[in-house]
Amino acid sequence: MNEHILIVDDEEMIRELLASALLQEGYVCHLASNVDEAFTILSEQPVDLVISDIMMPGRSGVDLLRDIKKIDADIAVLMVTGLSDMNTALECIHLGADDYMAKPFSINRVFLTVKNLIEKRMLAIDKKNYQISLEFKVLEQTDQIRQFLNELHKAYDHTLAALVRALDARE
Repeated sequence: MNEHILIVDDEEMIRELLASALLQEGYVCHLASNVDEAFTILSEQPVDLVISDIMMPGRSGVDLLRDIKKIDADIAVLMVTGLSDMNTALECIHLGADDYMAKPFSINRVFLTVKNLIEKRMLAIDKKNYQISLEFKVLEQTDQIRQFLNELHKAYDHTLAALVRALDARE
């Protein structure tokens, strides 16, 4: 397990706590204190999951979520907030967040959620790759059918030409 997790929170203690706990579970953690730092890391490092606070100085976690999903829709995103606001939670889910968690949270719930989101992400990527391979196989089969039909048309034309020659010879 070498999944990369980006933790974005303006509270250093939260970042360090999450990173420490997730490192013990075998994840590779990257830390950012704001949205701009997060995008610097995302531009340099492939990331499987982003855990982001919603309320941060400057650009919010909602802005981060919106921009991440434009860049790579396959990155799993877990939104975390100290405010239990149903409208914000629904907005995050609508924008593509995979889950939403209110502070304070238990580390065990974080572990379970992270594990589930990464598994879900891997399944989605496998499904997408399988779909691409199926599309490729369909294209290959379609090309083979076209070739076979072209050969069949040629054989038909040759057969007709032979029949015409046979009729001409008979007359």
